[in-house]
Amino acid sequence: MEVQRIVGAILRSWWVILAFVLVSTGLGLIYSYRQQPVYETSARLVLYPGLGLYEGYNRLYVIDMLGGRSSLATTYGNLLRSQYLVEKAAGSLGVPPELVGDYQISCVPLPDSLVLVLQIEGPSPDLVADLANAISREGVAYLGSLYEMFELRLLDPASTPSDPISPDHPRNAVLGVVIGLMGGVAFSILRQTLLDIWKTSRLPPSPAPSPSPLSPSRLPGGYEQPSAGSAGQAE
Repeated sequence: MEVQRIVGAILRSWWVILAFVLVSTGLGLIYSYRQQPVYETSARLVLYPGLGLYEGYNRLYVIDMLGGRSSLATTYGNLLRSQYLVEKAAGSLGVPPELVGDYQISCVPLPDSLVLVLQIEGPSPDLVADLANAISREGVAYLGSLYEMFELRLLDPASTPSDPISPDHPRNAVLGVVIGLMGGVAFSILRQTLLDIWKTSRLPPSPAPSPSPLSPSRLPGGYEQPSAGSAGQAE
């Protein structure tokens, strides 16, 4: 189809495109509001050398251990999100371990530092904050008794989030508008194409051009037919 015909098909089918947009946006918002909200919060902990590290080792050994702080912080992060500490924190809050299983728990170190970020996602804004702080407390107590060379302390406690991170209702609405607009335009172009094919098939076939009659005084090849008078004279 030509560009003008495509534009004309879109303009003539504006009501079809509008219907597609409204239906797609409505379905997107219904799906979005039926999703369970997810809240996110985080607590920060800092890992630093304890007094026992300086008392039992020389300074060069301390510097060498701090040089591998990335692997050290990663180890502490893996321990903080371990099943043992998570269940222990849930027990201190009086929460069943099965309920905590629906929450996403991660703990990663900040680049080139000994700061750990404990991040929790879940459907309850109050529980994600309480669980993050409980895991931090249990982790500080447990890891402090396990490793005396390094100490773990809570730097920034988790706060209760006010807004969920998902679902994003405005984004889903915009996505519904875009999908509806694309679907409506595609349907309008397809509809116009099928209409053109149908109209073309219903047109009567054009008659074949009839051959022009030969002149009685002229034969094929351009030769003239002799008349009766000329024939008699010839005799």
